[in-house]
Formats: sequence, structure tokens, C-alpha cells
Amino acid sequence: MLILRTCKSDMTAHGGFLWPTSGPVECPDWNPSPVCGGGLHGLPWGEGNGSLLSSDDDAKWLVVEADDSSVLTGDGELTGKCKFPRGNVVYCGERDGAIAYLRENGADGKAIVFNAVTAGFYGQASAGYKGQASAGSYGQASAGYKGQASAGYKGQASAGDGGVIVITWYDSNDRRRVAVGYPGEDGILPNTHYTVDENGKLVVIEPVVDHA
Repeated sequence: MLILRTCKSDMTAHGGFLWPTSGPVECPDWNPSPVCGGGLHGLPWGEGNGSLLSSDDDAKWLVVEADDSSVLTGDGELTGKCKFPRGNVVYCGERDGAIAYLRENGADGKAIVFNAVTAGFYGQASAGYKGQASAGSYGQASAGYKGQASAGYKGQASAGDGGVIVITWYDSNDRRRVAVGYPGEDGILPNTHYTVDENGKLVVIEPVVDHA
């Protein structure tokens, strides 16, 4: 598994722990309980709570490789993140480089935080926290908290709280227009897929029920 995290410019993290810019790293006080502390922390495959990462301009963005079986994640204190006892730093640098490394090494298609993803006709695009996802006609775009999801003609889009939904449609004069929705306002629900009806109104995509 690849894990995304940040450090200060001097490579220190919470409690003064010093991270290497590359190579092996291990927690000196590993606690195998699903609680914060007693481990190395980050976002598994770059997915989760992006607000846990540093917003400092000079922050170092790391991608750490860890054994899947050693990574703890889930509900409670580990919601939106994970912890692990040891790993190997395979990337250290700027945010965009870390995101690119994730996408090129197994995380493509996952909702990576701060990611910008574009998919074409009938394509699917997913982005996480403050990410941007765009899909073409008949495509599906999903973005996380404060993200923006845009879809083309007859497309579908969903966004998390604080996000924006933008879907293209054509009126009776065949003029291209866009329908815009803000989760949390005017009945628009977060993390729910919408499309546009013939009147330009955002409508929920009802899930398919299998009665077999």
C-alpha cells in the first residue's frame, strides 16, 4: 500500500519525529491499537481527510510504501486516515509530484485528495478532498469534501459538503447550458449522484434495485 503524508520543511512531524527523505522508516513506540498515536500516520492511497495534511507552502509531501497487513484504518480515531509501524519512503517533494506518483503507481481511479482528474466520453473520474473531477458526455464525476465535480451532456456528478456540482444540458433551442448545485443548499445532498432533467433541474440518480 502507498500512503500519503506531509512533514514540515525540516522533515519533522508531530512530537518532533524526524522522517527520512527516502528509505526505511519505523515508529519507535508502535501501538497496534486502532487509536491515534503510537504509529506512523497518513492517508491510505491518498484517500481520506485531506485537512490532516499540511497546507504550508514549504511542507514536504511524502509517499510511503507499507505492507498492507500492517496498516490499521477504519472508524473512530482512524477515520479518514491510517497508521502503520514501518514503511519505506519512496517519494519526497511537492504536493503535485506526490499525487502524480500515487496515480502512476496503483492509485489511479481512487479519490486522491487535492487531485485533478479528467475523463472523456462515458468516462469516470474521482477526486477526494478539495479535488476536481471532470467527465465528458454520459460520464460520471465524483469529488469529495469541498471538491468540484463536472460532467458533460447526460452525465452524472456528486460532490461532498462544501463542494460544487456542474452538469451540462441543452435547452429546447439546442443551446448549451450548465446546471449548478451546492451540496447543503436548496435540497442538494452531499455524496449523492445527480443528473439534469429536460428543464435543467438537478435530479437524483435513483439506485438500481435488483428484484431477482
